[in-house]
Amino acid sequence: MAVALALAAGQARAETVLANVAAFQPTWGFGADWGFPPPNGNDDSRWMTFSHGDGSGNSYWRVDLGSDRTVDYVNIYCRAGYPQRTNGATLQGYADDGTTPVGPAVTLSGYSASVDNVSFTNGGGPWAGVRYFQVNEQGVVDDYLQVGEFRAMALVEKYPGFISGVTVTDQNTYGHPAADGDNLVNHSGMSDQQGPLGNPNALHAAVYGDALWHSDGVNNPIATFNLGGTFSLANMVVWNEDQDAGTRGINECLIEVSTDGTNFTALTDTNGAGLGNYTLHQVTGSGPYAATDNLDLGGVAAGYVRLTGLSSFGSPYYGLDEVRFYAVPEPSTLLLLALGSLVLLGRRK
Repeated sequence: MAVALALAAGQARAETVLANVAAFQPTWGFGADWGFPPPNGNDDSRWMTFSHGDGSGNSYWRVDLGSDRTVDYVNIYCRAGYPQRTNGATLQGYADDGTTPVGPAVTLSGYSASVDNVSFTNGGGPWAGVRYFQVNEQGVVDDYLQVGEFRAMALVEKYPGFISGVTVTDQNTYGHPAADGDNLVNHSGMSDQQGPLGNPNALHAAVYGDALWHSDGVNNPIATFNLGGTFSLANMVVWNEDQDAGTRGINECLIEVSTDGTNFTALTDTNGAGLGNYTLHQVTGSGPYAATDNLDLGGVAAGYVRLTGLSSFGSPYYGLDEVRFYAVPEPSTLLLLALGSLVLLGRRK
């Protein structure tokens, strides 16, 4: 019985979630040309940077995941508008020694004017025991290899209480993938993608592209978060938008909650005479940035959270970088963890 409790407690701590374990990891290459060398290619800024080979056929781009991983799949972006500079390149995984291949080489294909990212697997399965990935220029259609963004998706530990799998629908936003609602919850730009994912103390990098969300410059931006179930919400942690010295961040906003996605109720007013019911803090200094706001939601029951930006710190284009939600632990989970701790203490006596 004691062993079962200890295992259950351990399982609660070891809940996992898919994350991009290549983000911000060390990269290098051979033959980088045109002033676009690594680390361009895994910095969550696919719309602005990329790695560029020299056209010799010998150029390559390589990333170190930091340790052996089981990678479910990789997602590789071409440089926007240049699919021919990724089609035909080859992808190879390597073990911890950097030379032993993991799986066969994969030829990259499927890129076009309308398809800028394609996912690849190891022959239909994962890469087990892989630490390095290398993209080789040889075989590329247009001679010059270009890697817009490289993402390696693997299971990592999830931070306790963090609600994963949140989706977003948005209104009155910029209308470009580099600044749409998905970026609020896809962890892009975040420092904890190696795990535990969902850490409220994680930092957000000062990058552009897939790492922010903002308005269309005319109307108030609205983001509705679908939590994937009804939770007693403990906290909502916000990383305000960092662009233009923080002037594009949301200042005043209205936050509402719902259990059915239709009927919303505003949370308690916390900013008095200010617009809406919350006033957020502006990003200051240079990145990477800590969360600007940790909002105490007091255990309110919600399956949906709607945020409407009502004012900025000066720019007509304003929004956020990242938003994360945390649930109040279930009483049974707390009891299980407590019992597991008692068992471990008993063993040490």
